[in-house]
Amino acid sequence: MVLHIQIVNYKYLKGSQIADRKLCNLARKVRSQKTTHNETSIKKVIRFLAYVNKQDWRASKILKGLEISDNEKKAQKIFNKETLENEFHKQNQSREATGKELIPSYHLDSLKQITDIHPIDVGIFRAADDWVIETYQETARIPNENEWKRFLASPLDGTISISPALQWRYNFRNVFQVPS
Repeated sequence: MVLHIQIVNYKYLKGSQIADRKLCNLARKVRSQKTTHNETSIKKVIRFLAYVNKQDWRASKILKGLEISDNEKKAQKIFNKETLENEFHKQNQSREATGKELIPSYHLDSLKQITDIHPIDVGIFRAADDWVIETYQETARIPNENEWKRFLASPLDGTISISPALQWRYNFRNVFQVPS
């Protein structure tokens, strides 16, 4: 059997465009918060964005929190302790039914602590940093001075999306404006 490939469209991308669109948007938002947060806090969140695994239940919650961290009411709703507990138990029931590893209870506990910190965006930033440290331990590091300068100057114009199921599989739908 012979497979013929037909190229129907192409587009050249700059190096900075070969990055996840959602994570770049979030990094731009975090970068713009330099006036309300110190540089070290921003670096820690950027480190989280560099290491985040979207399949991790706790990390995905923190990611959603970062997306709306400037809206106290929405953030309070996402990190509502009862809602978190319900979602945690549903996730673990689903995982148990499929034979997957259960989410440890300390993941739930760390998310529930976010609402105890005011303003809530500081709690979300701290949770992001805690996730990186617990997941990657000493291998995770904040950006060095060169990386930090490049980050500050970067257009953060990623155009592709990365499959949440297989983080190494890229999706170029956004590049060619093909609707979902």
